[in-house]
Amino acid sequence: MEYRINDLGHAAALLATGVKLAKLEPSESGRYKIFVFQCSEDDAAATIGKYQRHELMIDAYNFFMQIKELKSLVMEGTPRRQR
Repeated sequence: MEYRINDLGHAAALLATGVKLAKLEPSESGRYKIFVFQCSEDDAAATIGKYQRHELMIDAYNFFMQIKELKSLVMEGTPRRQR
């Protein structure tokens, strides 16, 4: 199962809860990146719903680091931990 999303905050929330990022794809227009996760749409929707309702209990520093990691992937194409 794969779930695709282009929202950085939502993607960071998924990563912070342990969902695996499978790959990064360009959007059809090429202007954006699509984050592809290894999870079902239902599982992703449940996590994102909690995030949007301010009910998702995750470590703030972990969330911050996931955002940095995703930005690095988008801008440089390389995870920070592999440099």
